[in-house]
Amino acid sequence: MSISEAHAIVDFNGTSRNVSLLTLPEALPGDWIIAHSGFAVKRISPEEATESIKYLVDALDGPDVGSNTEGSIV
Repeated sequence: MSISEAHAIVDFNGTSRNVSLLTLPEALPGDWIIAHSGFAVKRISPEEATESIKYLVDALDGPDVGSNTEGSIV
């Protein structure tokens, strides 16, 4: 994460995103954060980040619940 004024450039699985730090001004480079709708909302430990990433990967690799239906993620 690199910080410039009230914004940070963060790495989302290899993709850089601009995130506002107005809601989490204490964030520092190297921190793991939870971001939602372009805002940093919480600092988390590396262990919590690893566990969260594992759950997300498991969920995305789970059974197919249908494709191209209204409201589905494709």
